[in-house]
Amino acid sequence: MTKRVFKLIYDFEKAETWLNEIASQGWMMESFHFGLFKFSKGVPGEYTYRVELLPHPAWSNANKPYLQFVEETGAELVAIWAKWAVYRRKSCDGGFDVYTDISSRIAHYRRVSRFLIFFCLVEWAVALLAGYSSVNALASNRSGADYPYIPYILLFLLGVLVGALIFRAARRSHQKYIRLKKEEPFLECDI
Repeated sequence: MTKRVFKLIYDFEKAETWLNEIASQGWMMESFHFGLFKFSKGVPGEYTYRVELLPHPAWSNANKPYLQFVEETGAELVAIWAKWAVYRRKSCDGGFDVYTDISSRIAHYRRVSRFLIFFCLVEWAVALLAGYSSVNALASNRSGADYPYIPYILLFLLGVLVGALIFRAARRSHQKYIRLKKEEPFLECDI
């Protein structure tokens, strides 16, 4: 038995939480592509999931040694899309964390915040273009007989909203990056 769920999640930690909640209900992630998750029925709580932003695009060979290393730790690469990778490992094998040291965790949060800020700016640029197009459509059609500007206004509003959601996730990652960076000297001394 399989099910598909369409869900856009801009925060990788929220994605991990959600995937682990779904897994605790017995649904195992099989694939992901552009917001569409595919799950198959399995044993509740069998796997623990982790999500990571890779340093290189998914199709890059530069990721292969790292992905092989992750799989050697007992984790399985479930899906890779754009630069995002989703791993799972049997829960009975103990705790599962992609980053065990503070410096790699800091680098990951920095990568995530920069990646998300870029896409936030792209969304807002599209929104501004749609806003400009709606003003032009409104100015060129003074009779108001039909409404050529409405699709542009809707695209503008959607772009602003999606950009704000991405910005919020980027801000959260950046705040965690800053907090860990401040704590780094203290955490490394404790080890």
